[in-house]
Amino acid sequence: MSDAKGLVIDIDAFRKAGRKTNYRDKILVTTLAPCWYCSGLIRQFNIGTVVIGESVNFEGHKDWLINPSFWQGCQNPVPRMVTT
Repeated sequence: MSDAKGLVIDIDAFRKAGRKTNYRDKILVTTLAPCWYCSGLIRQFNIGTVVIGESVNFEGHKDWLINPSFWQGCQNPVPRMVTT
C-alpha cells in the first residue's frame, strides 16, 4: 500500500493497475462491499466484475451498482456482482 494516509485499498489497487484503455474484462475482488467512493470508481472505469467477500455487516453500495435505474444515461453496462 502506498504511504498516503487514509487511502482505501481498492484505490491503491487502481493506482497499481496503471492506465488501461478498457477495464471491462477486469475483476475487482473486495473484502467488504464497495463504499461510495469505490462504487464510483467501479462505474467510472467500467469494471466488468466485482467479487464481494462480505456484505452482511457492511452492505456498502452494491445495490446502487447493480440497479439499472441508476445507470440511465450511462453508456457503461452494469457490472456483474458476485458475493461469497
